Amino acid sequence: MRRPIFYLLSWIALTAAAEPLTALDMDEAVRLALENNLDVRIAAEAENAAEAADWSAMSNFFPKISAGVTYLKYSGALSSYGTGGSSGYGGYSTAGPDDPWWVVNESVDGQGLTGDTDYENFSTSITLTQPIFNGGAVYWGKVMAAAGKEMAELQLVAAHQAAILAVKQAYLDTLRAEELLDVLRVNQGNLTHHVQITQANLDVGLASRVDLLRAESELAAAEGEVITAENIVRLTRVNLADVIGVELDREVRLAPVEFDEPTGPAFSLEEALDYARENNPGLAAVRKSERLAEGQFGLAASAFWPKVNLQAAYGWAQGDNFAFYEDKDYWRIGVSASVDLFTSTQRLADVAQARAEERKTRLQIQLTEQTILTGVEAAYMGLEEKVAQIGVSTKQLAAAGGALDLMEQMVAQGLVSDVEADYLDINLAYLMARLGEVSARYDYLAARESLASLMGAIEP
Repeated sequence: MRRPIFYLLSWIALTAAAEPLTALDMDEAVRLALENNLDVRIAAEAENAAEAADWSAMSNFFPKISAGVTYLKYSGALSSYGTGGSSGYGGYSTAGPDDPWWVVNESVDGQGLTGDTDYENFSTSITLTQPIFNGGAVYWGKVMAAAGKEMAELQLVAAHQAAILAVKQAYLDTLRAEELLDVLRVNQGNLTHHVQITQANLDVGLASRVDLLRAESELAAAEGEVITAENIVRLTRVNLADVIGVELDREVRLAPVEFDEPTGPAFSLEEALDYARENNPGLAAVRKSERLAEGQFGLAASAFWPKVNLQAAYGWAQGDNFAFYEDKDYWRIGVSASVDLFTSTQRLADVAQARAEERKTRLQIQLTEQTILTGVEAAYMGLEEKVAQIGVSTKQLAAAGGALDLMEQMVAQGLVSDVEADYLDINLAYLMARLGEVSARYDYLAARESLASLMGAIEP
């Protein structure tokens, strides 16, 4: 009969910590968790990175300006085409006296430089490049970045709500463990007193040796349960500290949670499901992944289109000295277009892969929605069940308490000669009812927060 008590206690939980407090309530615990929880901090940095990526994608629509300096060294080159010279506008077919590398009597039929001439060439320019059309690659890149930013924002909200739920559950688990420990200590005290009375009755012949041995056995079992419960309290405090992200001293006092008259949900199941469809941040984030998959497909398809860019440059004269010649500067402007004619089957494979990813994403969205809505339905019915269980546990506690009070009156009147076994059974029934009532209350509070979390409505 002791096993149900052990199973009732042993499920309450674990892990580690960090910064001393002396008093704590649930609101303060949530506030500390939102400041220190690593999942929340990671999600916040992911949002910052997504915002930067979105701005980076936006910048691809703007022109790029670059400055260029070129140095070329020629040695023993035979050229029938000028390499720049003082004109600075490109090459020309016949070198002349104005060319810095013109050497008298060393040209070949008057066509450029001889094959044993060494020379250097410098050029300087500033170039502006503006994309005109690239098959939609820039557009789809911006679409993907915007979707990634929205997903990161929703994931941060989801991380906040998950942290709030984790703190509230850990806080309630700790309060539950402490209250169960108090109940078991009271039971230990009652059994200690009962052993003393049984010993006294044995001394005057009103109880048997068997009665005393059974009373002592029950007391030993109660002492073991107290030790187990004390360990569970320590574990739940460690878990609470881990979730919050700060160290909790052993003596820190947790403020109790206000417990009103338990009531079922104030809305219908269909309303709860509709609310979750609209407000659950995890579901909303997964839905954004469809837009991301569409962008990946558009980006893959853009590779089949030509790329057109506008390019304008302002340059200074090219020559054998690094200098800026104001009287011989120049402008250049033009449009370039290019298209890949053959890339094997790589781009077809990229498009096929993107299309498959798009279909997979839609299926994942459906699966996520089914999972979340199933969870909402289970939590909704679970909350109704917890309300009913509180009613039942309250009745059981009242009945068991009444029986125990009556038995204690009989003990006080000395009517214990043949009812020792009945007393222990009634005391055990009262203990189980008390433990069940405590657990029912905290189960109700936890179920209420779980439903709120799945609906996307949980608050600090």
